[in-house]
Amino acid sequence: MKSKEEQNRMAHPGGSPEFWSDERVEKYDHHQFLTVEQKDEMLNNIVRIVTYFYKSRSIDNPKVLDIGCGPGTLSARILERISDSFIFGVDSSEEMIDAANKNLNGRYPNRFFGYMSNFNTKQFWLPEIDSTYNFVVSSIALHYLSDDRRELFFREVYDHLGTGGVFVASIGICSEVSEISQMAGHFATQFLHQQLERERGPQNFEEVKKRGTKQNAKANINWHSPKEYIDSLRVAGFKKVDLAWHLWIKSIFVALK
Repeated sequence: MKSKEEQNRMAHPGGSPEFWSDERVEKYDHHQFLTVEQKDEMLNNIVRIVTYFYKSRSIDNPKVLDIGCGPGTLSARILERISDSFIFGVDSSEEMIDAANKNLNGRYPNRFFGYMSNFNTKQFWLPEIDSTYNFVVSSIALHYLSDDRRELFFREVYDHLGTGGVFVASIGICSEVSEISQMAGHFATQFLHQQLERERGPQNFEEVKKRGTKQNAKANINWHSPKEYIDSLRVAGFKKVDLAWHLWIKSIFVALK
C-alpha cells in the first residue's frame, strides 16, 4: 500500500502558468541565476549535448522544439552555437512568449518562432508545432508536468522526434531517500541565501528558507526522482535514456530515438 505522501504525489496536478507573469518574467534570468546553482553550466551542458549529436549524427538545418522556453534563454544559446538551427519555442505564459519573441527575433531573424501552449493539456500540440523535430529540449520546466500527463507527454515527444532524434531536458528532481532530499533542499537554500547576501547584504537564513518554500508552493512543482523520470521515458518508447548530468535538485536527461 502506498503511503499518504506517495498518494499525494501521484495525485499532483503539476504546474501553475499564472505564476509566470509580471516581474517574474521581466527578471526571470536574474532570478534563475540567484536561485539555481550552476545554472550557466547547466545551460552550456545542454547546448554541448545538442551540438555533440548535431555533429555526430550529421544533422543539417536542425529543427528544435524548446519546451517551456521562457524568455528564450536556452534557445538563444543554441541559435548562437548552431548557426543553421531553427527553434520553435513553447511556453504556457503569454508574457514569456512575448519576451522570447522580443529577445530573439531581432537577433536571429526567421530562426525563432514562439507559441503559447501548456504541456499539461491534451491540446499542447498546436498546428504550428505539430511537426517532426531533430531535437526536443527543455530547461527547468518539465518538473511542472502533472502525474496524469507525464508518460503521455513523453510518448508525444517520442512521436514528434524524427529518426535519430534526441531529447535533452534539465528537470528539477528530488531523491527517493527522504534525508538525502532534505539535504539537497538545504543546499539549494544555502545557495539562495549566499546569493541574496552578495546582492542585498545580510539575510536571515530561516526567512530565506520560508520564502523559498512559499514560492515553490505557488509555482506548484511536481517533484519526482531521476529514476521515476527515466522509467517514464522508457515506458514512452525511449530505449536509450540516461541521466547525463546532476547537481542536487536538478538533472539533465538524454533520450535517443
